[in-house]
Amino acid sequence: MTQNKKSILYFVAVFIVIETAAVFYAVSSVKSLSDSQFRPVQVLRIGILPDVSQKYSERYWHDFIKLFADDSDGFIVEPYIAHSYSELLTGFSNGSLDIIYVNPATYQTLNENGGLELLACQRLTVEGRDKNRSILITNKEIEFLNQTRGLRLTFVDKFSLTGYIIPYNSLVKSLSPTKLSDWFSEISFAPTKSQAFNNMINGETDIVAIDKLSLLKIMDYLQYSDTNLKELWVSRTVPGSVLCCYKSFAETNENFLKKFRAIIQRSADANERVSTKQISFELIESNYKYQEQLKSLKKYIENLKSGRKRSNVLMKIGGE
Repeated sequence: MTQNKKSILYFVAVFIVIETAAVFYAVSSVKSLSDSQFRPVQVLRIGILPDVSQKYSERYWHDFIKLFADDSDGFIVEPYIAHSYSELLTGFSNGSLDIIYVNPATYQTLNENGGLELLACQRLTVEGRDKNRSILITNKEIEFLNQTRGLRLTFVDKFSLTGYIIPYNSLVKSLSPTKLSDWFSEISFAPTKSQAFNNMINGETDIVAIDKLSLLKIMDYLQYSDTNLKELWVSRTVPGSVLCCYKSFAETNENFLKKFRAIIQRSADANERVSTKQISFELIESNYKYQEQLKSLKKYIENLKSGRKRSNVLMKIGGE
């Protein structure tokens, strides 16, 4: 082979190596850029059961969810509005929902074996805390519980604290029937409080178990102002609802939940006044009074378990 041919082949080989390296570098750079811009983002899904309606809940939760869009540092909080407790709890147990918003009795029921992590409790105004009571309402021409024999009664789902657990046990204690079905002509369950209320105003039931706080929201949303509504019974105040998740999820996502808690804390510190038009939270560990309320509620639930006439409040997910 002549010297000229060797030189040409040498330069061709060098050119091929340089071009290959350039292409490899370009591909690597594009992949690196793609990975940095489009890497998966952690999504925390919060399960919510609306008291009023899906649209109302979307508005009510909007500012809280927006906190994380503005200051999430790498993760998104996405609300999921369920149609019933069954859907909410099934989604949670199957892992499609990371955090759920539930009443504290449901939290304690699901946490019997210590498998849940309590994150935050709802902040309420002084007036809101006073109205967070279970009530039995009717639009019939009656005034007292002893006039309800033969009427139709509607509870909310059996996991509902104000829509079932407390009113059920109060009725059993007050009316002393062998079974409630011996007193009322019909006992039904509605998936949500708004559905129970609608059933009453549409003539499908006579008495509804609900709470004052939700009732005011529902009446405002429906622009319903019937002055014939009567409160047949009112309970003591109950603790507000909570955000919780599985301990296993908390351990796996410790850094994300640390940021989640930090954003809640900053929001609570920045907003001393609580709005009735939107939901807000504070961390459980910073609210001693709420912790005492939880202990009191736990004793109440335990007494129901040991009593002769009790509701089946400690159901398992999907059970009866």
